[in-house]
Amino acid sequence: MNVPAAWLAELVALAAIWGGSFLFMRVCGADFGPAPLAALRATGAALLLMPLVAWRGQLGDLRRHWRAIGLIGITNSALPFLCFAWAALAITAGLSSIFNATTPLWGALVAWAWLGDRPDRGRIAGLATGFLGVLWLAHDKASLKPGEHGVSSAFAILACLCATLLYGWSANYARRRLAGVPPLAVAAGMHIAAVPVQFADAVKDGLGLRSYLPPIDVPVPDVNLYWHSRYDNDLAHKWLRGQITDSVRALGFVLD
Repeated sequence: MNVPAAWLAELVALAAIWGGSFLFMRVCGADFGPAPLAALRATGAALLLMPLVAWRGQLGDLRRHWRAIGLIGITNSALPFLCFAWAALAITAGLSSIFNATTPLWGALVAWAWLGDRPDRGRIAGLATGFLGVLWLAHDKASLKPGEHGVSSAFAILACLCATLLYGWSANYARRRLAGVPPLAVAAGMHIAAVPVQFADAVKDGLGLRSYLPPIDVPVPDVNLYWHSRYDNDLAHKWLRGQITDSVRALGFVLD
């Protein structure tokens, strides 16, 4: 079968973007912390997608299905992002991305157990082979000894598998409850459900949305601003730093 060059280019670009997120978490996880890093990912995605939702006239779909989309936001964005960011403190980006590939395996199992979508023998064999490979990797890499950042590789692997199980459940929930809802509205809405309350409060009134606090205490992270000393007295740079500082403090963050 001949694969169109455009498809191949899109596949490579998607792989680079998706795979790059694991490298980003590995590099930045210890400096940002798991919770702020997960919030940063969700906020960036929401800021990118919401203007597209408004441009396509899909804000009404978002409002009508906000409960289901909000739940997806917790199970498909907030918790998995947090799990992977925490796992990045102990295992490599490559290993995290491999465990992320178990998402379709969990999705098939959830569909079988919940929706009665029984796979045929070939797919069952594929599921068994996939999970055996995961078990082999986990057994080979897992250790209960805490690493440099106080997280053991065994619990990091478990966090990755919990994240992909949530991904699998979320896909089936969306299939059952959000069929017919524009995918762009679902994608934007589920990331809104995971953004920090400071950002949510800043935009909710203009979009006709509601915000809810999580049932656990989440500390407000400190935000640091860095620049080269050669720009200390540069007027344009000083103006930009001031704008960033005012904007961040207006959202309730502490900027050092």
